[in-house]
Amino acid sequence: MNSIPPHFLSPSDRLVTVPKGDSTGEPHKARWRRILRLVIFWRWLLAAGVIGGALLGGLVSLLTIPRYTATTELQIARETAQIVNLGATAHDVSIGDQEFYQTQYSLLRSQALAERVASDIGAPDSPDFFEIFGKRREFYENAGASGRDRRREIAGKILLSHVTVVPMHGTSLVDIDATTPSPALSKDIARLWGQDFIAANLDRRQAAAVYARRFLGEQIADLRGKLDEAELRALQYATSQDMVDLTLPNNGQRPDGYDPAQARLLASDALVTMSSARVAATTERINAASRLAAVGDQPGASSDALAYRALGLLRKERADVAAQYEAAAARQGPDDASTKQLRARLVSLDTSIRAEGGRVRTALQQAYQGALGREQALSLQVNAIKESLAEQRKRSIQYAIYRREADSDRMLYEALLQRSKEIGVAAVLESNNVTLVGAPRLPDRPSSPNIAVNLVLFTLAGTLISVIAALLLNRIDRGINEPIDFEEKLVLPLLGVVPKPAVPEAPSGGTTEMPFALAEAYLEIVANLALSSVPPEVPASIGVISTWTREGSTATAIALARTLARGRRKVVLVDANLRAPSLHLPFALENGPGLANLLSGDAKLDDVLRMTAIEGLSIIPAGDAPDFLVANGLEQLLAELRTRFDHVIVDCPALDGHAEAPLIGAATAALVYVVAAGVAPVATIRMALRRLGDTRISGGIFTMYAPRIRQDSVLKLWKQA
Repeated sequence: MNSIPPHFLSPSDRLVTVPKGDSTGEPHKARWRRILRLVIFWRWLLAAGVIGGALLGGLVSLLTIPRYTATTELQIARETAQIVNLGATAHDVSIGDQEFYQTQYSLLRSQALAERVASDIGAPDSPDFFEIFGKRREFYENAGASGRDRRREIAGKILLSHVTVVPMHGTSLVDIDATTPSPALSKDIARLWGQDFIAANLDRRQAAAVYARRFLGEQIADLRGKLDEAELRALQYATSQDMVDLTLPNNGQRPDGYDPAQARLLASDALVTMSSARVAATTERINAASRLAAVGDQPGASSDALAYRALGLLRKERADVAAQYEAAAARQGPDDASTKQLRARLVSLDTSIRAEGGRVRTALQQAYQGALGREQALSLQVNAIKESLAEQRKRSIQYAIYRREADSDRMLYEALLQRSKEIGVAAVLESNNVTLVGAPRLPDRPSSPNIAVNLVLFTLAGTLISVIAALLLNRIDRGINEPIDFEEKLVLPLLGVVPKPAVPEAPSGGTTEMPFALAEAYLEIVANLALSSVPPEVPASIGVISTWTREGSTATAIALARTLARGRRKVVLVDANLRAPSLHLPFALENGPGLANLLSGDAKLDDVLRMTAIEGLSIIPAGDAPDFLVANGLEQLLAELRTRFDHVIVDCPALDGHAEAPLIGAATAALVYVVAAGVAPVATIRMALRRLGDTRISGGIFTMYAPRIRQDSVLKLWKQA
């Protein structure tokens, strides 16, 4: 073992008060100071982003050509017209049918509508229109009558790029915004866009009504013939088989909800009645069987026996006599006459309880036999009725097939006939589902550019970019992310790698087995820890320490203790983190009294030792004196613990913000350093290791490792480099 400075191990003659830290992470003040240092360090980068964004926003606003926006407001009703009383039309204006509204929005953005508006404003024949939008060359390249279609197509694309369709969320209203460098042109485009969309929509609806009427007429004529044939076939079959449909009313009309498959036969009522009785008998038999099976070999423990009042009184009396017997035996001895008399009374009561339990079993057996007999008798009657009903059912099924076919044809025929009438009325009363709500007005001020908005947006964008750049530059040191970097960057032997579990869990101190991957990892760590010592054996006292609190040092200490205890060794786990004690929580134990009380002289060793559910594993919690410096007298305590246990494992506080952490680590025979993947930067870890000075470190443990690529691939790339 390397030499240790004497002041590291000498006990202190006074208490040292250490500021309490945050058990969940760094102290809040330290975190804010780090953020402030980051802002001060990158102040020029942040200032450049803010100023550059503001200047760019102002420059863009000055160089942008003013544009004017005119708006037309339309209302698009849901297109599901239903004809009701007196020819009135009811519309479903539900906004939940997104498919319909998305279709309408796509039609508003269609090339065909844009070309129609372009023709109405004379854009294909106006060179000034193309010059306003910087397309003068396209106009002269397609000059003449032969190029008019091409010019109309180009003009439509220009309009599409300057017209925006804005649906009003939660309503059926749509705004059509036309934005151009000319106020008058913007107004004309917005006005004609709404008018042409309404006209095109009316044309589509009229064409659809004409086609629907012609198609439905053909379908109705075809269905009328099929309906006549189906009804005649069903009537002929019923007459030939002497069948009467009892489900039809006297007038022979089919009621609402009529199903021919449910037509009653004369024997079906008796079958339904007997089947219901058999189901009830079967239920009674199953209940009796379950109650009888629940009795088993202990009839006195069944629910029936517990509800039996006489048996309950006997049990109560036996409990009273048993209590008297225990008291008499303890007071006068088992050979006393009164004690023997109580014992005889207990034997008599046990005999009576067993007899009453037997009566319960007999009653349950009789109930089961009776239920079974009723079920069997009813089953015979049901089977007899089924045999007589089978032949009738076959004829009923065939009749139901004919009847259902006729009814299906009738319903389809009536529906098509009704729809044909509705379309005929709707074609006369047809109204457009698109309404012009607000006409466009001549814009009196440009809509863009908005200098204030541009300055704010560009300034925010520049600030955000500079902040992201500062964070990226500051995060270049991302800590240890791969095992291959552990020994290279920290110059520290690697004892093992602990994988990150698929589901994060708190450290388990109970008897629950660790996942296989974690158990194998800690077995390897224990083996490497033994090989790192001279002679090759696991050190008697081991300190577990980390840079920050959230790197899993407590979980590692618990796992090492459990692994050693599984090897039939006596292990004691000591919580030396007084300001943030957590070792007692996984074992469901109280925190005090503990280590702090022991070192301050307020408790003895046997008072603070706690047994756990794991054989051979004990713990010493931190205790309830957080201001006591735990390094005082820790070496003497470890020496005493080594005489009573094979191994002593000390859960040390984190080095960051804990002044006593190096003193505690120096008091152990070996020190294990825990490093979590991607948590602490390399520079922070190196600074923490330098604080340990000459303390002997057996090696490091790499925790929370979630490999992104295969380890053998990393080693291969490393060797090639």
